[in-house]
Amino acid sequence: MDTSRVSVEGLEASGFEALRIAEDEAGAGALSRLSFRPRVAMLLDVVEHFPPDRLLARFRSIVEACGPELEIVAVKVPVAGFLYGAAAALCRAGISQPLRQLYQAGTWPPHFNYFTRRSATLLLESAGLSIVERVGDRDFEPALLGQRIGASRPIARALARLGGEALRAAVSVTGRYDSVTLLASPRR
Repeated sequence: MDTSRVSVEGLEASGFEALRIAEDEAGAGALSRLSFRPRVAMLLDVVEHFPPDRLLARFRSIVEACGPELEIVAVKVPVAGFLYGAAAALCRAGISQPLRQLYQAGTWPPHFNYFTRRSATLLLESAGLSIVERVGDRDFEPALLGQRIGASRPIARALARLGGEALRAAVSVTGRYDSVTLLASPRR
């Protein structure tokens, strides 16, 4: 399931049955278009696009609409890690583009939410799920960091790559990731 037309079309082109969740759609409406009842629901880089006032209700409706066949839910969300901290610091210094890029400001759908590991856990637990595992992801490749933060000039991209290498080292030492994937199962 995704909010992105491009992502869903890519999955379908690869032979997967995928759902695009419309802006105002609840889970039951989307899931009724599937030819099967899902045992696994994957929302990777999806729920951060849900408006905050409808985040829990939309997520809960998706989980509930899957029904008793649902065995596992995988949710990947951005968390306030190194990239977010660096972008927020640059914004305070008057350079807003990296933070705007992380929130996908000016694109549709933007990131309405960033999470902490705790708030992501609370979201899943509030939807009746029990966390099985958490997996951290630095959520960037050093060579692509310049593109990720919106650097357009070659020198800025080169500096971003060096910064990306430094961030990779920092993540491996501290374990502070920029996104987390939570695997959860329904409480029965």
